[in-house]
Amino acid sequence: MRGLDLNAFDEWIRCLIHHEPFIGVGSMFFPMWRVERVAKDERSGSVLSLREQAEQRTGLSLEELMKVDDGPLV
Repeated sequence: MRGLDLNAFDEWIRCLIHHEPFIGVGSMFFPMWRVERVAKDERSGSVLSLREQAEQRTGLSLEELMKVDDGPLV
């Protein structure tokens, strides 16, 4: 799974907008016995999903935002 700590979301977007380096998006493996729950990132009424917020604030698709040297990991 490739992801970002939700506490770092706003900082990640700020760094993307200002073309600054950001360390925090990474690939992780979670054994199923450690998974408590999985939440889907989706819009709630007029509140945009995190994906929609990132795309709106940066002008880039999530695929472009998550791209790594050897191809996208989404």
